[in-house]
Amino acid sequence: MEQQERFTMKELPKEERPYERLETKGAASLSDAELLAIILKPGRNGETSLEMSRRLLCQAEDPESGGALPALLNLSLEELMRFPGIGKVKALQMKALQELAIRLAYRQTQTSSKVVSAEGVAMQYIPRMRDLKKEEIHGIWLDNRLRILGDSMLSLGSVNQALLSPREVFLEAFRYKAVYFILIHNHPSGDPAPSSADIAGTHRILDASRILEVGLIDHIIIGDGRYFSMKEEGLI
Repeated sequence: MEQQERFTMKELPKEERPYERLETKGAASLSDAELLAIILKPGRNGETSLEMSRRLLCQAEDPESGGALPALLNLSLEELMRFPGIGKVKALQMKALQELAIRLAYRQTQTSSKVVSAEGVAMQYIPRMRDLKKEEIHGIWLDNRLRILGDSMLSLGSVNQALLSPREVFLEAFRYKAVYFILIHNHPSGDPAPSSADIAGTHRILDASRILEVGLIDHIIIGDGRYFSMKEEGLI
């Protein structure tokens, strides 16, 4: 049986090696597979890290998730380790890469960020919240010019419910010296439509905000790549 000739990464021409291309041409010139190969180096027996990366992206591709790379990195550790050649260390490296990307994107948008629209806020939080397995309610604290002072988690709930105490909301608002605030939480089901409990709880917070003179601007619910703004929909 004739054996197909294979090349190791070192045997590839310099202009085809991801490390050398990164150094000479810059990261922007590399494909997703080439960047991933740098993270996953070395490959495995009979397969370079570049070949492995191309195979992983091909096998994970999902048009609904925005492409192969997001689909791959959104997999759990257990799911990643089912791919041939991906052990615990490589799976952990990939999850660390995903978390770094999320944190960097979030911090870049937070720097001197000002709230302009519900869509702008939602686009900041969809990468952070769309894949959470439990509901989290966060407060986004704003100054009198609608600049973001910070955010904090107010409640961690179950798969389909998170309880929110008005007392906790306003203690946190006063801690940040907020003038306005936005509530934001996720629906692990992927459907951002509010429940009757979501609406009733928001109205309790809204009533208290008027008394305490810390304005509730919106309550945004994050789904799978979608959002629901109670303000935009006329619910507050």
